[in-house]
Amino acid sequence: MMQGNLFYPDVPGWQKTDTSKVAAEEIAPTAKTVRALVLHQLKQRSFTTYELAERLGLPYHTVQPRTSELRAKSQIIDSGERRIGPTGKMGIVWIAHG
Repeated sequence: MMQGNLFYPDVPGWQKTDTSKVAAEEIAPTAKTVRALVLHQLKQRSFTTYELAERLGLPYHTVQPRTSELRAKSQIIDSGERRIGPTGKMGIVWIAHG
């Protein structure tokens, strides 16, 4: 996905639907800031995506794509640990890489 001269994961990506593309375009102005907030938290300690969303006071659907982008940029990695989230399912525990 491209916006200006930038490509995913530097800008939000989208699926093959018009609604997904619109959502990516709407979050693009703040995605970099949210990525930075997520990375800052993960440099302090490990979190699941649900835990990050709660800690930052942001919706899960805003934080989850940022973890995907940070993973694609090799800035965060799967710690191998899992924790139960609010859905009752196990979630990946993320850590900062490097």
